[in-house]
Amino acid sequence: MKLRKLSTWFSVGVLLVLGANVLCVVLIEQAYNKMMAVQEHQRLSIQLSNELQQETEQLARLVRAYTTTGEPRYLFYYYDILAVRQGEKSAPATFNPAIYWDDVIAGRVLHVLPKQVERHLLKDRMRALGFNAQELQTLTQVFAATEAMKQTEQIAFAATQGLYDPDKRVFVSEGTPRLDFASKLVHSQAYNRLKANLAHAVEGLKDQVSKRTQGEVEQATTRLQRLIMVLLASMAVTIGLVGLAFNTVRRQVLKPIETAKLSADRLSAGDYQPCRLDSVRDSAVDELAVLGETFDSMAQSIEADISRRQTVQLALEKARNQAENATKIKSMFLATMSHEIRTPMNAILGMAYLALKTDLNARQRDYVSKVHNAAKMLMDIINNVLDFSKIEAGKLELEQNRFLVEEVVSNALALLQQRAYEKEVELLFEVDTPHLLDEGGRFGWGCATPGANSD
Repeated sequence: MKLRKLSTWFSVGVLLVLGANVLCVVLIEQAYNKMMAVQEHQRLSIQLSNELQQETEQLARLVRAYTTTGEPRYLFYYYDILAVRQGEKSAPATFNPAIYWDDVIAGRVLHVLPKQVERHLLKDRMRALGFNAQELQTLTQVFAATEAMKQTEQIAFAATQGLYDPDKRVFVSEGTPRLDFASKLVHSQAYNRLKANLAHAVEGLKDQVSKRTQGEVEQATTRLQRLIMVLLASMAVTIGLVGLAFNTVRRQVLKPIETAKLSADRLSAGDYQPCRLDSVRDSAVDELAVLGETFDSMAQSIEADISRRQTVQLALEKARNQAENATKIKSMFLATMSHEIRTPMNAILGMAYLALKTDLNARQRDYVSKVHNAAKMLMDIINNVLDFSKIEAGKLELEQNRFLVEEVVSNALALLQQRAYEKEVELLFEVDTPHLLDEGGRFGWGCATPGANSD
């Protein structure tokens, strides 16, 4: 697999997992908010049910307090509670049903209802909180039980005010207040049964609300827990994906690179063995496999080039050694031959020199002088041959001596005189500089050689 394809798949996988994680986080947040809303709904629903139960109990206490004492304020509080429940009056701004009416009865709070009426029916409040049809039906039963008690309470209120004749069991416009009858009526077994029916209806409503809201809370909690489990699973997948990516990168990228590095170190140390990516080539990415093959080819090329260079170098060294040996042999031969030739040449020079010291006629002296000069020049040639040997050995040293140009050139021309005479050539020379600083022998040889080589 190519590294680009591998990185693309890994990036896609990471993006998918990150997207799943983000989606899970969003869903968890929504589920958490839903659960908090359900819990708040449960609290408000139960609170409303408790308020209904407290109002019911408070109404019963106010009825008995009024029929016992005859104080009008209890009756006034009674009707205000019903008016607030039915939406005919507005509750106080700081209204808390759990303690408000107890504080009012105890005289701790001045009871004054707002003049501006905001209708908040109990049934509407329950609908707003999501009470279902069964709960609303139970609320109807609560209202029916309250209405049944209210009929008995109206008789007790009228008897307390003298507007009811207990003997005739009819309402009258004027009469004697019968607190005893009213108190007995609200404490009777029949009234208690009505009160018990109301309590059961209210308790049934509370139980229904509690079960419903608890079910909603449990459902929201379960959904939240499931989403959390999904998120944990997604995180586990993320960790697994990261581990898989690390293992894949280590196996397909890092390990081949390390192997290539070791091979490069061996190459720098002079070991030109192949990169040996065979063990990891099947698992390495294509780019590194190709790089390894290229590296092997490069190492083999370098090794072959070095082998060729070594072969050429050995051949050159062999040729140089052969040339040096040949040169040495030639130099030895030249030196030996030069020494062998110098011995008879010295004899010729010596004999010619001695002959020149004797009484010779002009022709003989000319011949012997030419022989002597030619022998001297031949000796110079032999010395030059020895100089070649010195040059090859790097030991040649040139001498700087003053000599007569006319004498050296005359000796050189004397060697050419016979050939010039035969060819009817006149040899003439004129010298402007009588003396030169050089090796006279080599100078004379240089003058004679062109003439000797000419036709």
